[in-house]
Amino acid sequence: GGEGGGEGGGVGGGGGGAESEELASRLEESERALLRLTNREVLEVEVADVKQRLQCHRARVRHLEVEIGRAQGRAELWRGAAPVSRDDRVQAMERELAFLEQAARLRDRLDEQRRAIDRLRFLQEALQ
Repeated sequence: GGEGGGEGGGVGGGGGGAESEELASRLEESERALLRLTNREVLEVEVADVKQRLQCHRARVRHLEVEIGRAQGRAELWRGAAPVSRDDRVQAMERELAFLEQAARLRDRLDEQRRAIDRLRFLQEALQ
């Protein structure tokens, strides 16, 4: 048969345990299919693709962290504003709230990116 022996046959390193099983369960079906690959050349291309995807997710994390800081800073500016009239106070609170909501949305996206990075790290380790 065409089975590879030793470390070349099949993929699935990366340690065991509940954490690995949880991460494996988060993989998309197409990603789980990669774990069954045995062709070394195909695996090299897939590992390179995972590395590229990780770079993109990390860049997005950095971008989101900067944008969260900006939104929080803008909210702080509106919180510290000293409006004179009632309408100005309401407008300042509305603007503060808008920036706080924006920061919350960005934090949700940041969490998604971090989960994707964890998933891809697991996949990368499993493929190597």
